[in-house]
Amino acid sequence: MLSGAAGGLEARAFAPQFDTWLRLRLAANTPYDQLVGELLTATATTAAQRGRATVANGPSPLAFYVANEGKAEQLAATTSRVFLGVQVQCAQCHDHPFAKWCRQQF
Repeated sequence: MLSGAAGGLEARAFAPQFDTWLRLRLAANTPYDQLVGELLTATATTAAQRGRATVANGPSPLAFYVANEGKAEQLAATTSRVFLGVQVQCAQCHDHPFAKWCRQQF
């Protein structure tokens, strides 16, 4: 999830925070829907919003956003692929070849 070309090096810097955050949630037996909800609704720290996020901020799902460059289209594509098993990113450039999604809908 964090190894995409976009945000590569910066995302890797946040990977330990993400790993710790995820491990803590799993160790606490957090229900899957709650875990996903926390990930998708996480808010960046003030430092991160100003582009000065540091890896010293503690456990955080921030790497998910950094790896996707905070771009809505990349977040939507990654989220649908990881949590729904559906790839919608094809429709970003052209009508999807096998599904009913078209570029205009994307």
